[in-house]
Amino acid sequence: MKHALRLLLLPFVVLLGACATPAAISPYVGTYRAVSGGTTLHVRVMPDGRVDFFSPADGAHATGHAAIGNAGGRSGFTGLLPDGMVFGFRGEGPSSSLWIGTQTLALTALPPQQFGVGAPAPAAARVGEASASVGDLAGVRLSTAKFNNGYGTERSYDFCRDGQVFTRWAESQLSQFGSGASERTDHGTWRQQGSTLRLNLARAGSASFSVQRPEPNVVRLDDTSYAAAPSVRCR
Repeated sequence: MKHALRLLLLPFVVLLGACATPAAISPYVGTYRAVSGGTTLHVRVMPDGRVDFFSPADGAHATGHAAIGNAGGRSGFTGLLPDGMVFGFRGEGPSSSLWIGTQTLALTALPPQQFGVGAPAPAAARVGEASASVGDLAGVRLSTAKFNNGYGTERSYDFCRDGQVFTRWAESQLSQFGSGASERTDHGTWRQQGSTLRLNLARAGSASFSVQRPEPNVVRLDDTSYAAAPSVRCR
């Protein structure tokens, strides 16, 4: 199926430019931190066109390969991930960026020795810092992302110490026929009692989840696992 999808994507990719040459790849060789909103990736571009991706939030990794150079004399190149998702680099110097599907991420230099280093576990709340009602999710962001056969979904929760919660759900689709993306956000209040999490959201209404923490950086809500990291939105 993945091989068939690559064949379907090939005519679309070929229209974008010629085969990626060392000259197209060489300006981007190095290691980077790629950031878009609450998403952070480590990216490493090799001279042979191999591109390694690492998520410091949950340890997920993937390797793609440069396929074609950008058309019209524009700098950069486009590549494919194993699941058929298209990615690419464009721009020069400080203005260069990475795009994956429909998402664009800003690039900054990352020391090579820091590539593949995960985010630290969220610090435990000090006694008296948060009330017992909000539990150990206070100040934590939970996020998960899945990409398969050109279709991707992302979900995140930001749990604030004052009892507020902010949620985001996004999906994207990329195929030889075109691409599309949508996003939904919500907000409300949250409360954790023991292993039960209760949400009261403005749009989605009330919901409850069973909470487990199998690893320091992983939280499971019912049957879905999320990467846990300090929340930037809820400091």
